[in-house]
Amino acid sequence: MSQDARNSAAMTLGVVGFVLIGAALLLLLRGVNMPSWMPVVLGVLGVLNLALFGRQLWLRRFKEHAGLRNG
Repeated sequence: MSQDARNSAAMTLGVVGFVLIGAALLLLLRGVNMPSWMPVVLGVLGVLNLALFGRQLWLRRFKEHAGLRNG
């Protein structure tokens, strides 16, 4: 996988994470009639996506610092 593809995948994870957390907050604040577990699931999925995004960024910086290239 090329570096551009990895960067794109990492950014997609970050954006999806923020969208899921925003949707959960919006559903809670609007008082939409829904099961009570739905915003919790959306929020947890959003946090997991942001964690994966942060991991990708950390791994990329670690590899750059260590002088590693495509590996």
